Amino acid sequence: MLNQCDQKLREAMNAQKNAERAAVRAHFRRKYQLAENPKDSEHLRSVGGKVSLPRELSQMIYPQARGKDGGFNLLSAFQGLGFGAAAPAGRRPDKPAAAAPSDADSCSVM
Repeated sequence: MLNQCDQKLREAMNAQKNAERAAVRAHFRRKYQLAENPKDSEHLRSVGGKVSLPRELSQMIYPQARGKDGGFNLLSAFQGLGFGAAAPAGRRPDKPAAAAPSDADSCSVM
């Protein structure tokens, strides 16, 4: 038989695990717009409402946030584009638009 102290510790650990699972389920319910489950709310309330997830679970839910330079940069996407053909109306570009690249110069994907 477990003594009272061990039993309380075991119950607290189980409540924490249940709350972590409920937090993950709640995240995916919000993400995929699914119906709420009252049992999940009860599990979260039983440990105080705020649950800190283990590293593995938090990385699954919140993947590594890209830094300011690591993410998609709109300006870098337009680097190298020539805007000569898009000159304002009323003005003619000084030189003609660049010719299309030959097959050797084209992208391997295209």
